[in-house]
Amino acid sequence: MEKKLASYLMLSSKKLNSNEFELNRKKTSELISTGRASLYRALDSLASSGVITYDSKKIYINDPEGLERISK
Repeated sequence: MEKKLASYLMLSSKKLNSNEFELNRKKTSELISTGRASLYRALDSLASSGVITYDSKKIYINDPEGLERISK
């Protein structure tokens, strides 16, 4: 699941040309075809590895290269 989420975040980051953007968890879980609980676990996993940080409304990509490695 982390790989799917990392890929989605990389695409979103490139599309928006920003490492900071809004995160709609319900929409994101639908887009990557997973439940919200799985999405939360994947977010927590990526955050614990230091590649992202997030709060209730936004996500911040701290390590784009690390996120890209995870997405492959």
